[in-house]
Amino acid sequence: MKTFKFFAMSAIMASILALAACQKDKEAGPAALETESITADLQISDAEGAVSDRANCEQSITIPANSVDALAAALDNICTGGTIWLAPGLHTENAGVVIGKKVNIKGQEGAVLRIQAAPTTDFNVPLDVALHFKFATNSRLENIDIEPTSAIGGTAILLEKSGGTWVNNCHLNGFQFSILVEKSGGVKLTNNVVVASSGWLTGDVPEADGIIIINGHGAFLKDNEVSGALFGIFACDNDGTSQGNYTHHNYIGTILCKVPVNTFRLPSGEATGANFPCTHWTFTNNTSSDNFNVGYLVIDGANKNKLINNDASGNGTYDIELTGDSYRFGFLTPLSHDNAVHAGSFQGISIKDCGVDNTVHGGVWVDTAVDGCY
Repeated sequence: MKTFKFFAMSAIMASILALAACQKDKEAGPAALETESITADLQISDAEGAVSDRANCEQSITIPANSVDALAAALDNICTGGTIWLAPGLHTENAGVVIGKKVNIKGQEGAVLRIQAAPTTDFNVPLDVALHFKFATNSRLENIDIEPTSAIGGTAILLEKSGGTWVNNCHLNGFQFSILVEKSGGVKLTNNVVVASSGWLTGDVPEADGIIIINGHGAFLKDNEVSGALFGIFACDNDGTSQGNYTHHNYIGTILCKVPVNTFRLPSGEATGANFPCTHWTFTNNTSSDNFNVGYLVIDGANKNKLINNDASGNGTYDIELTGDSYRFGFLTPLSHDNAVHAGSFQGISIKDCGVDNTVHGGVWVDTAVDGCY
């Protein structure tokens, strides 16, 4: 772990500063959407914007091993609510695919999907997405190993206006952004293994992240493992649940924050960022260990969250940090407030509280008179 920390330090700081400069340039962009519009986006029906079924569509399609560009064709022929099975073996897609209606995509044991999606070094360029769920409410993606066709993949999965979609037991390896959730309420992400691209450490890309809930009310994350990212799990919006997740060997394991306005540009060209900071989330029985910086970082206006009985160890600075007003990322992130931390059975974890009206029970408190806030 010490070797990782020593090797990563300069690359990490370069990535952070590059991201900060990018965000500073974006501050003059359009304001966040109005609340009424956000609510409407989270309540998209199956029909709105969805791709229509063909005549004589099929309820179930099995794609044999060694297929090439067969998933896109299967999506054209599957009925709404139908299931596409990937047989054991390799399946290659030479371009990203858009899932535009409710559908189940499931892998049989040993199914590997190798799919093209290019990374970005410019946040003003639309994301290149491998699996883009758009107007695909209550879809399901399950039991598939997903990898890029190139050394560094772009965005593996984007859930956009696809509330209730469930991603379960998928292994994602080598992507710049593994799972992004945008205007999709009630998504479920469970039992996934995410290993982010290491390109942010070598300077090939400015940032690589694991799971980011940009706009997604009521997200449910359980038993996922995320490693190798700048930010392992990035939680925004309201009323989410994080339970039993394991973040390790990231820069920051789990961050309760607010993706700045205009951070990402969607494939449509629309710029987006989180409309709300992390609020009313519950984090229980998670583990965040051996991250370069902080295990759990509560920052940028995160408020009214509960962190209960979460384990943490081997992190570079603190296991849990609740910040005051801070410029650590190169721009102002407002103070955290009204959060509750209960160390539970993990009384040895370090906790630094620089916010306002946070409550902390148990753990080893960092003396901010000695180790100041910033």
